Amino acid sequence: MNDYMAILKNIQSNNIGELEKMIRGVDINKINNNSGDTPLIYAVYNGKKEAVKLLLEYGADPNISMEGGFTPLIVSIGISEDTYITKLLLDYGADSNFEAQYNGTPLMKASQRGNLEAVKLLLDYGADINLSARRTRAGAISMAIGYHHIHIVKLLLDRGVDISLSDNEGHTAYDQALLEIEYCANIGVPCGESQNILRLLDDHINIIKSKQLLSFAKTQDKIHSIVGRDMDEGVFSNISEHLSNMRYVPSVQMRMLHEKMENDMMANYLDTLNQYGSGKRNRKRIKSIKKYKY
Repeated sequence: MNDYMAILKNIQSNNIGELEKMIRGVDINKINNNSGDTPLIYAVYNGKKEAVKLLLEYGADPNISMEGGFTPLIVSIGISEDTYITKLLLDYGADSNFEAQYNGTPLMKASQRGNLEAVKLLLDYGADINLSARRTRAGAISMAIGYHHIHIVKLLLDRGVDISLSDNEGHTAYDQALLEIEYCANIGVPCGESQNILRLLDDHINIIKSKQLLSFAKTQDKIHSIVGRDMDEGVFSNISEHLSNMRYVPSVQMRMLHEKMENDMMANYLDTLNQYGSGKRNRKRIKSIKKYKY
């Protein structure tokens, strides 16, 4: 404990020379207090950039957590908008997806605080944009919406966050935006930012639906190129209409709809061919259909 306190004193006074003497030849990761606070966590918490760099150079583990599961990376995001220390920790192998007991992952923390540069940095270093908290199943997009950080919401949407995911209460990102507006209205405060977020989500969903409809159309064209165009297109029309009426189609459901459309259209066409006998042209088409895989 005496070594620990002496090291902290040099960190606090920014006495880098003396600090280096104390940690040379020492396992810096075994020096901590009763709460598990390491010198690295202390240096990060106090924003001592030189000390943080020195400790990392001498082998301080950026993934050792203190009581409550806070790692140096989560601490760095929680105490400052400056991303210098955050980047330093990531460069030395800090886990961008480590989840603290109550504060979620670093990306969730940065999204909650509205720290745009930290969010960009974490994503660039491999943070899972769709990772959800074990306790609540809420993700970074939920944090950004709940704290009304529209610039974070926009960034996450641009980086491909899956807004079909739901928390442990079954709420998606869209549902949460609606709940935020309802809450503001109930307590009589302006909810302009939440309304702007909802419009942003609406625009994003419309773009997704347009792309999905186009994807369906391309699939239909592929099938037609094999079996011809003299078939009943009602199945495709029904699925397209169903898609248009949905708020958002998750990727898993999208694949299922593709498979349903393909199977239904092929089955429909095979029935039609069987009705017209087994001529040479029909036999060739049936063979093509059975070989086809989307």
